[in-house]
Amino acid sequence: RSWVVLSGIHAENHFRMNFEQLLELTRLASMRAKQLCPRASTLIEITCPWGEYYALNPYTINPYLYADMVAQIGINFDAFALDLRTGAARQGNYTRDFFQISSQVDRYAVLGKPLHLFTCAPSASEPVGSAEDETGAGYWVSKWSPETQARWMRKFYKMGLSKPVVESITWTTLSDAHPGAIPHAGLFTGEWTSKPAFAAMRDLQRGLTQAKPSVKTDF
Repeated sequence: RSWVVLSGIHAENHFRMNFEQLLELTRLASMRAKQLCPRASTLIEITCPWGEYYALNPYTINPYLYADMVAQIGINFDAFALDLRTGAARQGNYTRDFFQISSQVDRYAVLGKPLHLFTCAPSASEPVGSAEDETGAGYWVSKWSPETQARWMRKFYKMGLSKPVVESITWTTLSDAHPGAIPHAGLFTGEWTSKPAFAAMRDLQRGLTQAKPSVKTDF
C-alpha cells in the first residue's frame, strides 16, 4: 500500500547530478509511481538525517535542505520516511540519545508532510576492533544486549507514536538470519528464536489495541 520511490538520493549522488537534476528525478519517480498505482502512498526516504556525509562529499545535498525543497516545489508525494536505525559505526547509524532523535523527528515534522519512521537497534555489540565495534557505534545506557534492545524499542515506539505527525514505525530487520544494515538487529535470532524485543513489540501492540480514551466527555 505504500512505495518508497526514492531512498537516499541526497546522500548517494554517484552520478554527480546537480541539485536541479536531483529534484527533477525525484519529481519523475513520484509521478510515475502515482501513475502506476494511484491509491498507494508514495514515500521519499531521508537516509542519514543528521547529514554527516555532507561534510565529506561535495556532490551531496544536506538532507534537510533536500527535504525542504521537495516539500516546497509541488512534487506529488504523500510522506517522508526517516531512516533512524542505530547501533552501527557508519554514517547515519551512530547511537544517539532520545532527545536528539525526538528533536530530529520534530524538525522534519514542520515540513508539512506525514512521517514514517524506519528503525532498528542491535541486541549485541560487534567485537572490539571490527569495522563496526561499539567504540565507533556507541551504545545506549549499557552495552547492547537482548534486554537493552527491548528497552530501546519500547522507548523509541513510545516517543514516535506520541507525535501526531508520525503515521507508522517500521522495525526493518525481522531476523538475524537475514541481517540488514545493523548487525544483530532482528526480532529473532539466526535460528528463529524470538528475542525479548519481539515480546516487547507484542506488548506494545496489545497495549494499543486495548487502550481506552483517557478524556471523558459529556456527550
